Amino acid sequence: NGDITPELVTAAEKIFMSLANMYKDIEIDIEITGGNDKWHQVNKPSSSHVKGTALDFIINPYNELTTADIENLLSNSPNVNWKNEYKALSQSATGGHFHINV
Repeated sequence: NGDITPELVTAAEKIFMSLANMYKDIEIDIEITGGNDKWHQVNKPSSSHVKGTALDFIINPYNELTTADIENLLSNSPNVNWKNEYKALSQSATGGHFHINV
């Protein structure tokens, strides 16, 4: 429903390319499930999603190995704040996912 910022595009590209390179020998699916979308605009109109500075994504398979790898990658991504909402859902979350924002 709306654009995301160029800074978020750059950060997401780097994160997703790093994951693709990390898992080039096994099949891994990454799906962006939220951005500046209608759900966030209606349900969380003051969120970073509506400002275009946040994305949600899921990963398959989600397991101990991928969790540790993703958390390590996100922890070392400059200017990126993140939450693992597979482990602890935010109050209005509709399911497990990773949340990133710049």
